[in-house]
This record gives sequence, C-alpha cells and structure tokens, in this order.
Amino acid sequence: MEMIRKIRSGKVIEVSAFHVAANVRPRKGRRRGATTTRKQDQNDRDAVKRFARVLNCNFEAGDLLIQPTYTDAALYQLADGLQDGDLEELRRRAEHALSLFLRRLGRELKKTGTELRAVWITADMSGDTGELVRIHHHVIVKAEGLRMDGGELYVGDRKVDDVWGRGAVDWKPLQHMEDYSQLAAYLMRQVRRRPDGKKYSCTRNLKKPILISERIVYSARELKAPKGAKVMHRAAYTPGEPQYIRYVEPREVREKRGGRKRECSTP
Repeated sequence: MEMIRKIRSGKVIEVSAFHVAANVRPRKGRRRGATTTRKQDQNDRDAVKRFARVLNCNFEAGDLLIQPTYTDAALYQLADGLQDGDLEELRRRAEHALSLFLRRLGRELKKTGTELRAVWITADMSGDTGELVRIHHHVIVKAEGLRMDGGELYVGDRKVDDVWGRGAVDWKPLQHMEDYSQLAAYLMRQVRRRPDGKKYSCTRNLKKPILISERIVYSARELKAPKGAKVMHRAAYTPGEPQYIRYVEPREVREKRGGRKRECSTP
C-alpha cells in the first residue's frame, strides 16, 4: 500500500508517495515523540519544503529579502555576560532582538496603511561552507509600505536601519522565480541544527499551502507530472522506495481553477 499526498503552494504542486502499513489511514493530526538522528535529518529536509511553501504562497518578484546585522558594539552588548561558545543563549538573545525590531517595523507599517507580512530566520552558519559565522538574520517581507530612496530602505519617513538600531540592514528585491525552493534551501543551510528546534518563524497573516488530496492506493506506480507542467525537481524512481516530484502547474490548469485566488488558503 502507498499513501499519495498532493500539496499546492502558489503555482507549485508537490506530490509524494510512500509505503504505509495496511492499517494506516490518512492522517488527522500529528504525533510527537523522541527524535532520532535519522528522523532529525528528515525533519530538516521537511523544514526546507515547508519554508519553500510559505515563500511560494506569499512572495513574488519585488518583495524584499532584508538582512539585519550587528555592529561590533551591538554584538558585544548582545553577548554581554555570556561564556565563549554559548551559542544557544546568544541565539535566544538575537531572536528576541529581532522580534522587537519586527514589532517596531509592524507599527511603522501600520502608519502607512499596511501590515507586516514576513517570514524570518536567525542564521549563524555560512550557506556555502557550513562554517560558523557572525550571527545575523534574514527576513523576507512584502514590499507594500516600504520604499527605496537613494540606496536606502525606508518605512514611511524612517530608515529601516534606524528602526533596527543595531547596525546596517542589507536588502535586495526578490527576483522572479516560479519556485522559491532553491532560495529556501540556501537560507535554511545557514540555520544551525538544533534537535527539535524551530528553524523559521512567520507572521500569522500569511497564506497557507493547500493539502489537495491524501489517498491510499494498492498498486504502486511512478509519479508523473501532468502534460504541460514544468518539473522543478524529481527524485530518482526506484520501485518500492518513496517518491517525490515538484512541478509548476500548466497555466491553463490555473486559469481553469480561477487564477491565483485559490492557490493558497488564508489563515
């Protein structure tokens, strides 16, 4: 028996198939328990997929990737009283500093008639080498209410650097991508592994991916993308092993369904 699960995130469809025992039925909730190393590896891979779904549902070209950083003085203040190597407490303090910044940014956005819609991570590893680096943050935010002027990023009349108040805020617009999975994977590689630790956070007003279907089949076969779909990733097919395929729906399918209106669900 195999479970086949299909999820829609924006224009992106993911289909997975995996073996289940005869008494298993489509899930109605999550079970929690001890996390093994193997399970943690799987959790990390699943976290990247979930992060990518958030991006595909909510963000597009022109939205912003911003990176709040710390000056030497701000980092020294953040680490005041900590022993060398106490990365967990430093991370906790950095996450608190970021949460305060996002509250301030949200208040400034409200003055412009918009609301904060964002997803973020706290990073202390290089996405290229895996080595520890200076702690920093990545925030992907909707561009409404933010403006670029003379190479500076503003919210209303205030520089975002000043709203952060601990150093420079680097930023760049998102490029057009049909699927933001590669960006999600790159950013998540910068998050140090913490067993059962949360890898990203987001505001509650973001759209959510849609579980299209979850069904059990008794005859396994290779997963296929529909005609006209653009395949973004396909795991190698081995009979009896789990399968995974991710593709961008054909335009005519999206138009028939009603354009973008039902591509993600609202909270």
